[in-house]
Amino acid sequence: MADYEAGTVNHSDLVACGVRLSSRHGLAWEMRDLLAFAVALKERGVEHLVESAWYDSNSSCCYIEIAERWTDDEGVWAVKEAAKVGLTQYEWNGVIQHGAQLGRDVSNEI
Repeated sequence: MADYEAGTVNHSDLVACGVRLSSRHGLAWEMRDLLAFAVALKERGVEHLVESAWYDSNSSCCYIEIAERWTDDEGVWAVKEAAKVGLTQYEWNGVIQHGAQLGRDVSNEI
């Protein structure tokens, strides 16, 4: 077994809080991030604005697919706040962003 396989999960594609979540290689930490992101979206009431979130295990970056019903700036900031709280690294408007890392408090950085 390769080292990276020790930290994988069997199901690397699931739906949580109405958002489709997936990871290229099913890495456990990526799935943890994705679930934390989905919960953060739900807590902010904006889960309906995100179609899916996909972690590219090769680049350790999450890509967020926004729903077509995206309507207002307030929703934009709530989704970005959820990404910063739930995801370690993600792409936002073509720029790589860094968020929470294993319990790091980022609430004052939002």
